[in-house]
Amino acid sequence: MTLVSKIAAGLALPVAFVAFVGFAHTPPGRPLKKYLGFMASAAGCPVGGREPTPLEMEAQRLQTTQAMKGALKAASRSALSFQLRTTTRDDAKAWAATHGVACTEQLEGAALDCQAVPGEAVANALPLGADSLYLRFDLQGRLVALDEQVRRPVEAAAGSYSTMVSGVASTLGAPGRTFGDASALYLASAPYQRGAVEYRFSDLAVDLSVMSMPGARGNDGLVRAQFRSIDD
Repeated sequence: MTLVSKIAAGLALPVAFVAFVGFAHTPPGRPLKKYLGFMASAAGCPVGGREPTPLEMEAQRLQTTQAMKGALKAASRSALSFQLRTTTRDDAKAWAATHGVACTEQLEGAALDCQAVPGEAVANALPLGADSLYLRFDLQGRLVALDEQVRRPVEAAAGSYSTMVSGVASTLGAPGRTFGDASALYLASAPYQRGAVEYRFSDLAVDLSVMSMPGARGNDGLVRAQFRSIDD
C-alpha cells in the first residue's frame, strides 16, 4: 500500500489531505510534493510548480478562507507571538532580528519563511519551538496567515501539542471539532496516527494537529499549527 493509501485508509478525506500536505512539508516528505501539483496551502506555502504571484496568492487566500467562515467572531486573532491583520511584515522582521531567527522572503515579499524558531520567540506557546514558521502577508503587508511545524520524539511532540492546544483554548474556548487521539501512547502505536482540533470563526480559522511519523529510531511526532485570518 502506498503512503497516500495508508493515510487515506485511516482518515476521512479532508483530514487525510491535510495530513498528507503536512508531511510533504517535512524533509522526508519533500519528494511527495510532486503529487500535489501547482497549488498552495491555506497558509500560502507553495508546494510545487512555479510560485504564484502575490495577487494570485491573495485571490486564492480569500477564496479558501471564505469556505472556512464560521458564524461567530473570535475573541482574539492572536497567533503565537503575532496578531493577525495587525502584525506587519516589518514587525515580523524586527521580531526575527530580536530573537536571532533566520527568515527569508518568498513570494515576492508576500511571505517570510523562518527556520529554527526558539520557544521563547513564540511566547512559549510551543515549548519545543518550531522547525519552520511560515508567515503570509496580504497586499498591504499585514499578517494574514501562519503555518508552524516542529518534529520531535513522540512524547515531546505530544506534550508540546497539548501545551499549544491548552493555550489556544484559554483564548478561544473549546474547539469546534476534535479529531483522533493526541496521546503519546496512541501516536507511538503506529505511523500516521493523528490528533487534531479545529476552530472556525467568522474572522479566524485555526487548525492544530500532531501526527506520528516514521523515524530512524521509531516514530516521531509532527506538530503543526495553522492560523488564518478570514476577511469580512
